[in-house]
Amino acid sequence: MRNPPPPNSSFLLAEELVEKRQAYGLRAVSAIMLLGLLLLSFMQDAPPFRIAVLSIAIAAAALTYVLLIRGHNLWAGRVLVFSLIACSAAGIYAFGSVRSASTVGFTGAIVAAGITIGKKP
Repeated sequence: MRNPPPPNSSFLLAEELVEKRQAYGLRAVSAIMLLGLLLLSFMQDAPPFRIAVLSIAIAAAALTYVLLIRGHNLWAGRVLVFSLIACSAAGIYAFGSVRSASTVGFTGAIVAAGITIGKKP
């Protein structure tokens, strides 16, 4: 037995409002990431590999922000999750320890995936 289509109600308006709030929050997170990474890049005096990891993270944060401005929320979430995983792995490799602060990025990637991508229907 198939489920009947949902009735037209205020639930659809609430879903749209949640989606807008989610995009607003994601835009704020990506802007803070971008500004923080840029600030960190000016204060960093490190080997070339660490600077390359930081540059890739800056590029990923900028791409996420641009995608959000253009309204591609799903792709922005995917880029954010992938870049968190990739930059965390590269950061662990660059700094040489699993106890570095880069391991928090994996937890952040799981949380970001749950918030932005969600469940498949």
